[in-house]
Amino acid sequence: MARGDGDLAVQCFYRAVDRDPENLDALQCLATALAATGRHQETLPIYKMIVNLAPDDPKGDFRQAGATARFNLAVALSRLEQFDQAAQAYRELLADHDDFGQAWYNLASLCHSQGRLTEARDAWKQVVRLNPRLVTAQVQLGEVLMDLGEPAEAMKAYAEAAKLQSADPAAWLNLANAAQAAGSLGRAATALKRAAELTPNDATVWARLGDVLLGIHRATSERPFLNEAVAAWRESLRLNGDQKRIRELIATYEKVLTTQPSTGKSP
Repeated sequence: MARGDGDLAVQCFYRAVDRDPENLDALQCLATALAATGRHQETLPIYKMIVNLAPDDPKGDFRQAGATARFNLAVALSRLEQFDQAAQAYRELLADHDDFGQAWYNLASLCHSQGRLTEARDAWKQVVRLNPRLVTAQVQLGEVLMDLGEPAEAMKAYAEAAKLQSADPAAWLNLANAAQAAGSLGRAATALKRAAELTPNDATVWARLGDVLLGIHRATSERPFLNEAVAAWRESLRLNGDQKRIRELIATYEKVLTTQPSTGKSP
Protein backbone atom coordinates (compact mmCIF):
# COMPACT_ATOMS: atom_id res chain seq x y z
CA MET A 1 0.00 0.00 0.00
CA ALA A 2 2.79 2.45 0.90
CA ARG A 3 4.47 2.07 -2.49
CA GLY A 4 1.17 2.30 -4.38
CA ASP A 5 0.82 -1.37 -5.30
CA GLY A 6 -2.83 -1.68 -4.32
CA ASP A 7 -3.52 -4.91 -6.19
CA LEU A 8 -0.73 -6.76 -4.41
CA ALA A 9 -1.88 -5.29 -1.10
CA VAL A 10 -5.41 -6.64 -1.74
CA GLN A 11 -3.99 -10.11 -2.43
CA CYS A 12 -2.01 -10.04 0.82
CA PHE A 13 -4.96 -8.81 2.89
CA TYR A 14 -7.22 -11.48 1.37
CA ARG A 15 -4.67 -14.11 2.43
CA ALA A 16 -4.59 -12.64 5.93
CA VAL A 17 -8.41 -12.78 6.14
CA ASP A 18 -8.41 -16.38 4.85
CA ARG A 19 -6.09 -17.32 7.70
CA ASP A 20 -8.11 -15.48 10.33
CA PRO A 21 -11.61 -14.46 9.11
CA GLU A 22 -12.41 -12.74 12.42
CA ASN A 23 -9.33 -10.54 12.53
CA LEU A 24 -10.70 -7.00 12.54
CA ASP A 25 -7.39 -5.42 11.57
CA ALA A 26 -7.09 -7.66 8.51
CA LEU A 27 -10.70 -7.00 7.49
CA GLN A 28 -10.38 -3.25 7.90
CA CYS A 29 -7.13 -3.17 5.94
CA LEU A 30 -8.66 -5.31 3.20
CA ALA A 31 -11.66 -2.98 2.95
CA THR A 32 -9.34 0.04 2.78
CA ALA A 33 -7.23 -1.53 0.04
CA LEU A 34 -10.29 -2.52 -1.98
CA ALA A 35 -11.75 0.98 -1.73
CA ALA A 36 -8.40 2.52 -2.69
CA THR A 37 -8.30 0.39 -5.84
CA GLY A 38 -11.90 1.20 -6.76
CA ARG A 39 -13.21 -2.31 -6.09
CA HIS A 40 -16.24 -1.01 -4.17
CA GLN A 41 -18.50 -3.98 -4.90
CA GLU A 42 -16.03 -6.25 -3.11
CA THR A 43 -16.00 -4.02 -0.06
CA LEU A 44 -19.69 -4.66 0.69
CA PRO A 45 -19.35 -8.15 2.23
CA ILE A 46 -16.19 -7.07 4.03
CA TYR A 47 -17.90 -4.12 5.68
CA LYS A 48 -20.81 -6.37 6.64
CA MET A 49 -18.36 -8.81 8.27
CA ILE A 50 -16.80 -5.94 10.21
CA VAL A 51 -20.24 -4.75 11.33
CA ASN A 52 -21.04 -8.24 12.63
CA LEU A 53 -17.73 -8.57 14.46
CA ALA A 54 -16.98 -5.05 15.71
CA PRO A 55 -18.53 -3.56 18.83
CA ASP A 56 -21.06 -0.81 18.17
CA ASP A 57 -22.85 0.50 21.21
CA PRO A 58 -26.11 2.14 20.08
CA LYS A 59 -26.15 5.78 21.17
CA GLY A 60 -22.45 5.44 21.88
CA ASP A 61 -19.46 7.06 20.16
CA PHE A 62 -19.93 7.05 16.37
CA ARG A 63 -16.17 6.55 16.01
CA GLN A 64 -16.50 2.94 17.18
CA ALA A 65 -15.34 0.37 14.66
CA GLY A 66 -18.84 -0.97 14.04
CA ALA A 67 -20.32 2.47 13.39
CA THR A 68 -17.41 3.37 11.11
CA ALA A 69 -17.95 0.19 9.12
CA ARG A 70 -21.66 0.95 8.76
CA PHE A 71 -20.75 4.43 7.51
CA ASN A 72 -18.23 3.02 5.03
CA LEU A 73 -20.83 0.52 3.84
CA ALA A 74 -23.22 3.38 3.09
CA VAL A 75 -20.46 5.26 1.24
CA ALA A 76 -19.65 2.17 -0.84
CA LEU A 77 -23.32 1.69 -1.74
CA SER A 78 -23.50 5.32 -2.86
CA ARG A 79 -20.39 4.95 -5.00
CA LEU A 80 -22.02 1.93 -6.62
CA GLU A 81 -25.06 4.14 -7.33
CA GLN A 82 -27.25 2.03 -5.08
CA PHE A 83 -28.69 5.22 -3.70
CA ASP A 84 -31.81 3.89 -1.98
CA GLN A 85 -29.79 1.27 -0.12
CA ALA A 86 -27.17 3.89 0.78
CA ALA A 87 -29.80 6.26 2.16
CA GLN A 88 -31.32 3.47 4.20
CA ALA A 89 -27.90 2.52 5.58
CA TYR A 90 -27.31 6.14 6.64
CA ARG A 91 -30.73 6.32 8.29
CA GLU A 92 -30.14 3.14 10.27
CA LEU A 93 -26.72 4.38 11.36
CA LEU A 94 -28.11 7.76 12.39
CA ALA A 95 -30.93 6.16 14.35
CA ASP A 96 -28.19 4.91 16.69
CA HIS A 97 -25.71 7.78 16.30
CA ASP A 98 -27.56 11.03 15.71
CA ASP A 99 -24.38 13.04 16.38
CA PHE A 100 -22.56 11.58 13.34
CA GLY A 101 -22.21 14.82 11.38
CA GLN A 102 -20.59 13.39 8.25
CA ALA A 103 -23.34 10.78 7.96
CA TRP A 104 -25.98 13.51 8.14
CA TYR A 105 -24.05 15.52 5.52
CA ASN A 106 -23.83 12.57 3.16
CA LEU A 107 -27.51 11.71 3.63
CA ALA A 108 -28.51 15.34 3.03
CA SER A 109 -26.42 15.50 -0.15
CA LEU A 110 -27.83 12.21 -1.37
CA CYS A 111 -31.46 13.22 -0.79
CA HIS A 112 -30.85 16.67 -2.27
CA SER A 113 -29.34 15.25 -5.45
CA GLN A 114 -32.31 12.90 -5.84
CA GLY A 115 -34.85 15.70 -5.42
CA ARG A 116 -36.14 14.38 -2.08
CA LEU A 117 -36.28 17.91 -0.79
CA THR A 118 -38.15 17.44 2.48
CA GLU A 119 -35.73 14.73 3.61
CA ALA A 120 -32.80 16.83 2.42
CA ARG A 121 -34.06 19.86 4.38
CA ASP A 122 -34.39 17.84 7.57
CA ALA A 123 -30.94 16.31 7.14
CA TRP A 124 -29.29 19.68 6.39
CA LYS A 125 -30.89 21.04 9.56
CA GLN A 126 -29.20 18.25 11.49
CA VAL A 127 -25.85 19.10 9.90
CA VAL A 128 -26.30 22.75 10.90
CA ARG A 129 -27.35 21.72 14.40
CA LEU A 130 -24.09 19.82 14.83
CA ASN A 131 -21.89 22.36 13.06
CA PRO A 132 -23.53 25.78 12.74
CA ARG A 133 -20.33 27.30 11.34
CA LEU A 134 -20.22 24.98 8.34
CA VAL A 135 -20.89 27.39 5.47
CA THR A 136 -21.63 24.75 2.84
CA ALA A 137 -24.37 23.27 5.01
CA GLN A 138 -25.96 26.68 5.62
CA VAL A 139 -25.90 27.39 1.87
CA GLN A 140 -27.34 23.99 0.97
CA LEU A 141 -30.05 24.38 3.59
CA GLY A 142 -30.92 27.78 2.14
CA GLU A 143 -31.05 26.32 -1.36
CA VAL A 144 -33.36 23.45 -0.46
CA LEU A 145 -35.63 25.79 1.51
CA MET A 146 -35.90 28.05 -1.53
CA ASP A 147 -36.77 25.02 -3.67
CA LEU A 148 -39.45 24.09 -1.13
CA GLY A 149 -40.96 27.57 -1.29
CA GLU A 150 -39.84 28.60 2.20
CA PRO A 151 -37.92 31.83 1.46
CA ALA A 152 -38.27 33.28 4.98
CA GLU A 153 -36.52 30.22 6.43
CA ALA A 154 -34.01 30.23 3.58
CA MET A 155 -33.20 33.85 4.44
CA LYS A 156 -32.12 32.78 7.93
CA ALA A 157 -29.78 30.12 6.57
CA TYR A 158 -28.29 32.46 3.97
CA ALA A 159 -27.87 35.17 6.62
CA GLU A 160 -25.77 32.77 8.69
CA ALA A 161 -23.72 31.87 5.62
CA ALA A 162 -23.16 35.56 4.83
CA LYS A 163 -22.12 36.19 8.41
CA LEU A 164 -19.56 33.39 8.15
CA GLN A 165 -18.32 34.42 4.69
CA SER A 166 -18.76 38.16 4.81
CA ALA A 167 -16.23 38.76 2.02
CA ASP A 168 -18.00 36.44 -0.44
CA PRO A 169 -20.37 38.37 -2.75
CA ALA A 170 -22.24 35.16 -3.64
CA ALA A 171 -23.28 34.79 0.00
CA TRP A 172 -24.85 38.26 -0.03
CA LEU A 173 -26.55 37.65 -3.37
CA ASN A 174 -28.09 34.44 -2.03
CA LEU A 175 -29.36 36.37 0.97
CA ALA A 176 -30.76 39.08 -1.32
CA ASN A 177 -32.59 36.49 -3.43
CA ALA A 178 -34.20 34.89 -0.39
CA ALA A 179 -35.07 38.22 1.21
CA GLN A 180 -36.67 39.50 -1.97
CA ALA A 181 -38.66 36.29 -2.38
CA ALA A 182 -39.79 36.59 1.25
CA GLY A 183 -40.93 40.18 0.67
CA SER A 184 -38.20 41.65 2.88
CA LEU A 185 -37.03 44.34 0.47
CA GLY A 186 -35.07 46.26 3.08
CA ARG A 187 -33.01 43.17 3.88
CA ALA A 188 -32.56 42.51 0.17
CA ALA A 189 -31.32 46.06 -0.42
CA THR A 190 -28.84 45.81 2.45
CA ALA A 191 -27.48 42.53 1.09
CA LEU A 192 -27.21 43.92 -2.44
CA LYS A 193 -25.36 47.01 -1.19
CA ARG A 194 -22.85 44.71 0.49
CA ALA A 195 -22.50 42.68 -2.72
CA ALA A 196 -21.98 45.90 -4.69
CA GLU A 197 -19.23 46.94 -2.27
CA LEU A 198 -17.49 43.62 -2.86
CA THR A 199 -18.00 43.63 -6.65
CA PRO A 200 -18.16 47.31 -7.60
CA ASN A 201 -17.71 46.57 -11.31
CA ASP A 202 -20.67 44.20 -11.59
CA ALA A 203 -23.36 46.02 -13.55
CA THR A 204 -25.93 43.33 -12.81
CA VAL A 205 -25.65 43.80 -9.05
CA TRP A 206 -26.13 47.57 -9.36
CA ALA A 207 -29.15 47.04 -11.62
CA ARG A 208 -30.71 44.64 -9.13
CA LEU A 209 -30.07 47.08 -6.30
CA GLY A 210 -31.85 49.79 -8.24
CA ASP A 211 -34.84 47.50 -8.86
CA VAL A 212 -35.15 46.60 -5.17
CA LEU A 213 -34.85 50.23 -4.10
CA LEU A 214 -37.60 51.09 -6.56
CA GLY A 215 -39.75 48.44 -4.92
CA ILE A 216 -39.14 50.01 -1.51
CA HIS A 217 -39.99 53.44 -2.92
CA ARG A 218 -43.26 52.13 -4.34
CA ALA A 219 -44.13 50.52 -1.00
CA THR A 220 -43.27 53.57 1.12
CA SER A 221 -43.49 56.58 -1.26
CA GLU A 222 -40.20 57.73 0.31
CA ARG A 223 -38.34 59.87 -2.23
CA PRO A 224 -34.78 59.03 -0.98
CA PHE A 225 -35.23 55.42 -2.06
CA LEU A 226 -36.02 56.56 -5.59
CA ASN A 227 -32.94 58.78 -5.56
CA GLU A 228 -30.85 55.78 -4.52
CA ALA A 229 -32.47 53.60 -7.17
CA VAL A 230 -31.64 56.03 -9.95
CA ALA A 231 -28.07 56.37 -8.67
CA ALA A 232 -27.67 52.57 -8.69
CA TRP A 233 -29.05 52.32 -12.22
CA ARG A 234 -26.71 55.06 -13.39
CA GLU A 235 -23.75 53.14 -12.00
CA SER A 236 -24.97 49.98 -13.72
CA LEU A 237 -25.32 51.83 -17.03
CA ARG A 238 -21.87 53.36 -16.61
CA LEU A 239 -20.41 49.86 -16.27
CA ASN A 240 -22.47 48.41 -19.10
CA GLY A 241 -23.94 50.88 -21.57
CA ASP A 242 -25.83 48.19 -23.50
CA GLN A 243 -28.85 48.03 -21.19
CA LYS A 244 -32.00 49.38 -22.85
CA ARG A 245 -34.21 48.61 -19.83
CA ILE A 246 -31.94 50.43 -17.41
CA ARG A 247 -31.66 53.42 -19.76
CA GLU A 248 -35.44 53.62 -19.95
CA LEU A 249 -35.83 53.36 -16.17
CA ILE A 250 -33.37 56.18 -15.62
CA ALA A 251 -35.15 58.39 -18.12
CA THR A 252 -38.54 57.68 -16.58
CA TYR A 253 -37.62 58.19 -12.96
CA GLU A 254 -35.28 61.12 -13.48
CA LYS A 255 -38.31 62.85 -14.96
CA VAL A 256 -40.32 61.89 -11.87
CA LEU A 257 -37.64 63.30 -9.58
CA THR A 258 -37.45 66.60 -11.42
CA THR A 259 -41.21 67.10 -11.47
CA GLN A 260 -41.94 66.14 -7.87
CA PRO A 261 -41.25 68.39 -4.88
CA SER A 262 -38.34 67.39 -2.69
CA THR A 263 -40.38 66.75 0.46
CA GLY A 264 -38.97 63.35 1.36
CA LYS A 265 -42.14 61.60 0.17
CA SER A 266 -43.56 61.18 -3.30
CA PRO A 267 -47.21 62.08 -3.78
